[in-house]
Amino acid sequence: MERAVRPEGHVARDRQELNEAGVEALKDPVVKQKLTDATAVIVGSTPEELGEHVKKELAKWTPIVKESGATID
Repeated sequence: MERAVRPEGHVARDRQELNEAGVEALKDPVVKQKLTDATAVIVGSTPEELGEHVKKELAKWTPIVKESGATID
């Protein structure tokens, strides 16, 4: 499922069920259109692929954000 993040500690079965439900929901044309309208890029993937994507994005953006001095108020 595209960009759904779950808390640490979930068992693999729960993770797989959540992923399957998300992938199924992404097949719905209404859901797909609403996400597209919100500029989401829809990519059905496995939980492992999502985890790798998040790691890569954090590695890419963390130094940039730190260097910018940006903070969350």
